[in-house]
Amino acid sequence: MTCVSPRPAGPRVWGVLVFLLFAVLYVASASQDRVTINNDVSTGGIGAWRIAETGQPWLDDAQGELTSMVRDDTWVGSNADNGRPVASRSPGVVAASVPASLIAQRVLGQDDFSPAPQAVTAALLTAAAVTLLFLALRTRLSHPRALLATVVFGCATPVWSVAANALWPHTLTILGVTGMAWASSQRRWALAGLFGGLALWGRLHATLIVAAVGLGVSVYRRQVRPVIVVGALSLLALSLASVWSLWVYGSWLPSGGYGANPLDRAVNSSYRTAEGGYLSNLAGLLVSPGFGLLVWTPALVICVPAVVRGWRDCPDWAKSLVLGGLAYTLFQVRINTFTGGQGFYGYRHGLELLVCLTPCIAFSLHRAGRWARAMLPPLLALQFAVIALGSVFDGGFVGRERAWSANAFVLIVREAPAIGVLAVLIAAGVWLAWRSTTAQTWLTADVPAHQDVVRSRSD
Repeated sequence: MTCVSPRPAGPRVWGVLVFLLFAVLYVASASQDRVTINNDVSTGGIGAWRIAETGQPWLDDAQGELTSMVRDDTWVGSNADNGRPVASRSPGVVAASVPASLIAQRVLGQDDFSPAPQAVTAALLTAAAVTLLFLALRTRLSHPRALLATVVFGCATPVWSVAANALWPHTLTILGVTGMAWASSQRRWALAGLFGGLALWGRLHATLIVAAVGLGVSVYRRQVRPVIVVGALSLLALSLASVWSLWVYGSWLPSGGYGANPLDRAVNSSYRTAEGGYLSNLAGLLVSPGFGLLVWTPALVICVPAVVRGWRDCPDWAKSLVLGGLAYTLFQVRINTFTGGQGFYGYRHGLELLVCLTPCIAFSLHRAGRWARAMLPPLLALQFAVIALGSVFDGGFVGRERAWSANAFVLIVREAPAIGVLAVLIAAGVWLAWRSTTAQTWLTADVPAHQDVVRSRSD
């Protein structure tokens, strides 16, 4: 009798498991009852709720609790054709939560406005983004290595505490960028273009990332097809955003309720002087205690040398993402303050750069030096503890005026010292668990380029 060993789970099964894991985690921790912490978020939810409720975006005939919210805590614009008030947000953050708002009203019988549909939407979209990242990494890494990088991305960064916590524009841009990464890894350029268009529904200047992927891959491969297909499909998706803006705002401008396109804001932005100049704004995005990319995710610094060493072996689409993410971030600093407002835990405006860097970091970690290999596990364990606690417990939010003098986690620990002790215990537990398993060899093994590549898609 022949004994047949069980066939290992394929990428689709792994993808479903990853999605379910993160969906449960994110939905459980999303801010479903926090209405007025940040009016950027609540404005998008109100716009979606009104469309689901009436089939129209107008706010002038709002009823019940929604009336006071529209008056006191909402970014309200007006339709250029009829002058009626509407929620002023990018098209994506409103449109994305309309289906969940419909379910809440028509299926669950909910009458008064609730941020829960928007929060659940953010959680599920971010879970989908994390899954797409896993599938993109899986094309070159084994399941354990790809899963490790995915867990770090989804649980030890503000992807959890911001993008999955509430429906920000970054929720859509992250989904769009990870979708482009997966589609590009499969050479499915039409899907890459559509995902790029989705990113534009969140933030119009994500055009820089989309263009970098299309142009970069075409240049690396000396093929014109990627840039043409990616460009055409992303423009198609962008044209739909223009149709949405025409309906809601009476303008073809696809930026929606922001009023000015990013180029106008780059030329006329007041942030260059209000925040102390461009370089000061850039420094704030990177190292300010309240919102700094390298303060909340310091492991990025340790990973830079490995990426430099492994750059030649990274796939063209991953390198293009890095270039696009850098261009996007430099432009972002030009048109907006580094703080990104308040009422959230971590940073907002560094998220796109984070997701653009992640594939190259994951593909290059085997080239990390001895010091980096020793430092990364405890540092990532600490990042996880800090992000996890902030994602679960609300509080400690840093205002814009305290960006250089306060940190949300420090504020939480001051208010409740037990949380600081809990963070240390969580970090120590994660680190010890890492050291007690063979997982530590995923970093210490000096893997030659492409040794860990999956050579067959049939598994």
